[in-house]
Amino acid sequence: MQRSVITLILFLLSAQCGFAGNITIGTSLIYTKTNDPSFDYIDETSDIEKPKSLLVGYGTNYKNIYLNVATNRLLSRREKKEVLIGDRVFISKAKLTYDSFQLGYRYNRLIPNIIGINAKLTRAVNGFTKTNYVFLRGVGLNIILTEDIIFNSFYILPNKEIYLEGGAGIGITYNY
Repeated sequence: MQRSVITLILFLLSAQCGFAGNITIGTSLIYTKTNDPSFDYIDETSDIEKPKSLLVGYGTNYKNIYLNVATNRLLSRREKKEVLIGDRVFISKAKLTYDSFQLGYRYNRLIPNIIGINAKLTRAVNGFTKTNYVFLRGVGLNIILTEDIIFNSFYILPNKEIYLEGGAGIGITYNY
């Protein structure tokens, strides 16, 4: 709710200040490495073969300052991994929902940026569910391909609370 209010305020302020932005829609492929002692994963890397969510947001550019807020709460899929408990294999299901904030500076077609992510990670294994709320940080580089299409690359810094050793990804965003 707090993130929605911030997004609405930014939208209204940008329209009032004369630097109205665009609604953005995008998706990304993300690779993460975790080392959670609660679960003995057979493979601790994420499945990057298909996008896990659809991002919807709002982006604006004012005097080369780039700002984008987005969320994947509308459409987010669970990731499944095999977990070894004793000598039996179970399926772990994890779902990540988040609100993200990018702030950067535009140099021609390049936008280096810093990223803040307010995330909720829910994992379920064999009837046991664990939910973490964390704030993740990262850095990114966006490349403007056309007026409406932006290529994104990013790195997410490690986080001890969710046993994240790091993450990286690439994505594509369309601006309306």
